[in-house]
Amino acid sequence: MKKVILVLVDGLNYETAQHRMPVLLHMTEHGKAKLHKVIAELPTMSRPLYETVLTGQAPCEHGVLTNNVERLSRCPNLFSHVKAQGGCTAAAAYYWVSELYVRAPFRYDEDRFHDDPDGNLMHGIFYWEDEYPDSHLYADANGLIQKYHPDFALVHPMGVDNAGHDSGCDSARYRNAVQDSDQGLARFLPKWLDAGYTVVVTADHGINPDHGHGGNLPCEREVPLFVLGAEENWPETFSQLEVANRVLELMELPPLSRG
Repeated sequence: MKKVILVLVDGLNYETAQHRMPVLLHMTEHGKAKLHKVIAELPTMSRPLYETVLTGQAPCEHGVLTNNVERLSRCPNLFSHVKAQGGCTAAAAYYWVSELYVRAPFRYDEDRFHDDPDGNLMHGIFYWEDEYPDSHLYADANGLIQKYHPDFALVHPMGVDNAGHDSGCDSARYRNAVQDSDQGLARFLPKWLDAGYTVVVTADHGINPDHGHGGNLPCEREVPLFVLGAEENWPETFSQLEVANRVLELMELPPLSRG
C-alpha cells in the first residue's frame, strides 16, 4: 500500500483557505498540489464530521449526530480498514478522536500518549485544550511519523477552529490563524513528501461570522481539500462522504463499505 497523511484542519472554510494558505497555494500554482472543494455534511459539527470523514458515512448512518455523543465508533473506518490490510496507523489529534477510535471516555491521566500495536489506531498523541498550538500539534505528528512510519496518519490541529469561535470567520484573528497553520504545516511538509507520503489537507467544517458552526451556510459547509504528492483526476467539487474512500484510492486499497 501507499502511505497517506490526512491533515484535518478543524474549522477551516474554503474561502479563507483560498486566500490565507500561501504555502499550499504556492504548491498548487506550481503543479505540486491540487485544490478541491468539499461539501461538508450536516450538522456541521466537529465530532459528527470526524466520524464522517473517517468512515465515509453520513451522521444519520453512523449515529454521531452531536458533539455530545461520547462513545466509540461503530463503523468500519480508515484506522480499522488500514489495520485489516496489514498497515500501521497513527494520529496526533484532539481527544474526541481518541474517544471515537481508542476508548471512551478519555482519561486525561492515561490516554494522552497511546501505543497499542494490536489496536486499530495503533499510535497516538492526544490533546484536550482547544488552545493547544498548531505548531506543537504538527511537531507531535512529525514525531509519530518519524518513529513509527505509519501507512495512514491523521493530523488534527484545532487552532483555526479556536480562533473562529473567539472572533468569527470575518476576523483578522481567524484569517491569521489559518495562515499560521499553513506555516506550521510547511515546516514538516517537505520532509513528509520526501519520505514518500501523499498529504491530503482538508477540514471537518468551516466557521460562520457569528463565531460558530453547525448550520447550512457556505462558510460552514464548503471546505478545502488539497492533495500533494500524488496524481489524481478528481472532480473540482465533491461530497465529504467521498473523502474516506478517496484516501483509500490514494493508498491503493479497496474502499470502505457503507452497508
